[in-house]
Amino acid sequence: CQMSGHVQSPHGGMTCDSGYFFRYPEVCNFTCDRGYELTTPTSSSERRCRADATWSGNNAVCIGVQCPALSIPANGRMSCDNGSSFRFPENCSFSCDPGYELQVSGNNSRTCQADGTWSGGDVTCIAPDNRGTEFMVGFLQNAYTGSSDPELELFITSASSTPASVTVSAPYVGFTRHLTVTNAAVQVVKLSESLALSGNEKAQKGVSITSDTEIIVYGVNKVYASTDGFLGLPKDVLGNEYFVASYIPYQPSEFGIFGTEDSTNVRITLRGNTVYEGVPYSPGSVVRLVLNKFEAVQFQGSDLTGTHITSNKPVTLMSGVQCVNVPAGVSACDHIVEQIPPVDSWGRQFVTVPLAVRTRGDIFRIVAARDGTIVSVTGHPARLLHSGDFLELDVPSNVYQFITSSKPIMVLQYNKGTAADGVNTDPFMMYVPPIEHFAADYTFTTVDAVGSVFDNYINVVIKTAEKSGLLFDGRPLPSSISWVPIPGTDLSAAQLHITTVGTHKIKHNSPLVTFSVFYYGYSYYDSVGFPGGTRFAHISTNS
Repeated sequence: CQMSGHVQSPHGGMTCDSGYFFRYPEVCNFTCDRGYELTTPTSSSERRCRADATWSGNNAVCIGVQCPALSIPANGRMSCDNGSSFRFPENCSFSCDPGYELQVSGNNSRTCQADGTWSGGDVTCIAPDNRGTEFMVGFLQNAYTGSSDPELELFITSASSTPASVTVSAPYVGFTRHLTVTNAAVQVVKLSESLALSGNEKAQKGVSITSDTEIIVYGVNKVYASTDGFLGLPKDVLGNEYFVASYIPYQPSEFGIFGTEDSTNVRITLRGNTVYEGVPYSPGSVVRLVLNKFEAVQFQGSDLTGTHITSNKPVTLMSGVQCVNVPAGVSACDHIVEQIPPVDSWGRQFVTVPLAVRTRGDIFRIVAARDGTIVSVTGHPARLLHSGDFLELDVPSNVYQFITSSKPIMVLQYNKGTAADGVNTDPFMMYVPPIEHFAADYTFTTVDAVGSVFDNYINVVIKTAEKSGLLFDGRPLPSSISWVPIPGTDLSAAQLHITTVGTHKIKHNSPLVTFSVFYYGYSYYDSVGFPGGTRFAHISTNS
């Protein structure tokens, strides 16, 4: 019989019962190496040399064992080195679309193994969130009350039990501190009051926070009876285009831009009156400047909401008012601030949830990034906004609303002054994450006021069908919690009174369920409020 053509793969072997003479009636058996198998039914594991000098059966071919088919992750891509056959030893690599991050156990590739299973774990592409390893934050000028000096604090915690090595540095005051952070407790870093920007100054007042694993950062700026805080945003979600969020000032409206890299060119198109380097500027004026890493500039003036900021490198924008009455004329004034997300991480769908205890409603502002933005709000006629315009709503305390827009918008919620309804509190400004950016779990910490403790609350928004699966600090939510369906949506909202200070966790028993958390607190003529966390999926900003 002919000798050739028995095994067509280099991944197998042959044994014959007559010493490989290939003469009638020799029988040859074929096997495959580990990780390979004979193709069926076309391959023959045994062939006989027949009397007519031909072989029985078919040629033996060894191919890699079959692994289960892999799926391309949503918002991602998969590339396999053998045409996606999913056979040993094929290797498949994964990547994510712009604006998404790879989440996987191990590295970004998986290999079909000899036992027919894949190495590694499931791969998903998620939007980046407020957790990160590098932050650049700063502090605006707080109200001057004469009762206490400003206290600037960073609250740093983690969602993981794995220790994180954190470094906080502020070159302006020669400050460096190293600390270890876990999810067991919040670490409070007190900073020099001189790091707060003052007037229309330009100074090296940025504060850097770096870590070897992901951490969560909040900033708090407080004097007696004038506090607000912000959710720190990591550098990987910062951008090159922003709009200022502020309010009608009692003391000046203000915003601060902080450089994250040297030689950053910044262009500012104003929506209010201000002064820079001794020169007055009116609405519509353009200011150009250059910032280096850690360098910051603060602008103060009339209501600066809608001021447009662009840069050639990522910057941090802190925005608010030195001290404000909300609404105008309703006492008492309080400092308000938020770190503002870039335009490419805004959204198009939002819900409004009233603040606990309040009885005379909350103020909301909706800011548009692009001309021709149509905004629809439950119970209101649609409104057309152009770039930098805003819509202000006074929403009663028993009303929950659904907001949609044709183009990206930013939504801010303002706590009213104590004179509005007699509740012991004062204004704060809170960024409202869009529905598109709801996250699957949150780690947040309560804040204390100067000389007192805040009465703390969180608002929670989740799909109505999923609310029973929520866990707060590892336990189901009390059955006494009142949930309110939000008209026009499949969502419900609740207000939770947080009676213990410190770090808290809230998650769902299914990691696939997303929801939103807003933290706030009241004290004597004082308040604080910021989102408990958020994702930042990049979106098209022109459609």
